[in-house]
Amino acid sequence: MSSRTTLIHCLAVAAFVTAAASQQGGAQVTPQVPLDARTYDRVDALIAEGIVRTAIVGQRPYSRREIARIAAEASSRLDDTSVVGRSDRPRIARIIESISVGPGDLQLAPVGGAISGVTARGVTARIDGLALTVTELDSPARPVGDVGLGTIDAVINPLAELRSGRRLSLRSTVASEAAASGELGSHVAFAAHIVAGPTGDEPVRSYPGTPRVHSLSLTAGVNNIVLQVGRQPVLYGQGITGGPFTTRNAPALDMVRVGNDVPATLPSFLRLLGPASGSIFLADLGPRQNFPHARLAGWKMSFRPRPWLEVGASLLSQQGGQGGPEAKFHERVVDVLTIIDVLVLQDRDLLISNKLAGVDLRLTLPGVELYYDGMLDDFDARRIVSSLWEENGFVTGITLPGLGPNGAFRIDAEYQHTGLRYYQHGQFLSGVTFNGAILGLPLGPRGEAGLGRLRWDPAGRASATVTAALERRSGDVYVITTSGPNDAGWQFVKTVDNPEERRARLVAGLVVDRVVGRARLQAEAGIERVANAGFAAGRSRTNKLGQLSLVLGFW
Repeated sequence: MSSRTTLIHCLAVAAFVTAAASQQGGAQVTPQVPLDARTYDRVDALIAEGIVRTAIVGQRPYSRREIARIAAEASSRLDDTSVVGRSDRPRIARIIESISVGPGDLQLAPVGGAISGVTARGVTARIDGLALTVTELDSPARPVGDVGLGTIDAVINPLAELRSGRRLSLRSTVASEAAASGELGSHVAFAAHIVAGPTGDEPVRSYPGTPRVHSLSLTAGVNNIVLQVGRQPVLYGQGITGGPFTTRNAPALDMVRVGNDVPATLPSFLRLLGPASGSIFLADLGPRQNFPHARLAGWKMSFRPRPWLEVGASLLSQQGGQGGPEAKFHERVVDVLTIIDVLVLQDRDLLISNKLAGVDLRLTLPGVELYYDGMLDDFDARRIVSSLWEENGFVTGITLPGLGPNGAFRIDAEYQHTGLRYYQHGQFLSGVTFNGAILGLPLGPRGEAGLGRLRWDPAGRASATVTAALERRSGDVYVITTSGPNDAGWQFVKTVDNPEERRARLVAGLVVDRVVGRARLQAEAGIERVANAGFAAGRSRTNKLGQLSLVLGFW
């Protein structure tokens, strides 16, 4: 390992540990807020307006404690005319009120209000949500398949994806859900989410069957350091649905994770990095991997050196498993904690993992947000252009908040790209997946997409979203050739030219609060036109989706 890599390693670990330990002590440990909560849309609106300047967008889910802190920060700036214009104040006040917290218990209301809860002898338990969902889906899934550089044990089915691990089957399906959480004293919290419904493996109609654990985790903490154990979601990304690391397509992972609960201000000269968040995790990818129970390790650090700028660095390493590449313990640790392949050109690779490393940034300027989030699968200074395009995956986009006469409209536009062998590997043939779902961008490898989203949310009883997408996926077959030792002359060579699969999609969603008592109605409808389905010339079809949910609580 070079001295430069060692230095980067030490600075990264020091920054992470300092960030985790340096925040206020004695605070209540609270459970995470489900990623489906509309609270996140309201938080995003406050960040885009510039009234919240310390929240980290690229690492979620947030805890109840962090949501409460964000609401308090926004409230403290509401009367600052240099931040909030006089005409914008009523609208932003409504957003803050919609995610405000109740007295003493960090209970989100009304967007995330619990259905019921009890507190006795320092123990709080609450029912966070109940939901009943009916879905009609006419969109067959297809395997990602083998396109010459490896395989991925996952399917492509955009109308059924990006549902935080929920699975849909063809035709009519019914699912029910229940979630609960609580605190056991001041230093321990728990959260549980149970789903009864389709698994995605049935070819036709499916109705509620045996309940399964969607997520179940225990959080313990001291000061600003939290340790989380169990099945839990992780969303690292700046984009509409996440980023190359993970998206809302990823199911909750069985993992151990350590990090800081709320952004921390670092001591001494590190204060220049601004509010900071860091986390590191180790997950078990289960028995479906080609090396059963392969491990997925990852970390991310994010900083806000300026109120208008967020920057982050991250790494993901897939390694181990039954029959997987052998390595010494210290080699595995070094492989996870250092960005060796990206920052240093060495004579050899450890060859024990499938590793991706990335950077991300977000600029929040008056009236506009810009972001970029990319992860390199490999990097070679001898072929920079190839590394930055053929080996890279990224999302980049723009957000225009506060549009329309009352500022209730928001427009997001995003471009996505995935490289030739993205999420694939010559040894880890299942790819970066868990239970048949791609953890990152569900484009899979060799894909490009343009997304546009129009959201209407006056922070009242109703909100609506319209999302349009154009996607294309390459079915061309490539091989890798070299001309000398140490991968000299490395290049990708196309051996088969197949038609591109192209998809055009339009999805509309509507949410109406208190349609029956405290219940909320959520409706979604989508249509998709597929050309050259499965890379077969002239094979076209139209896919359809309809979904209706009756919800109490978080979602």
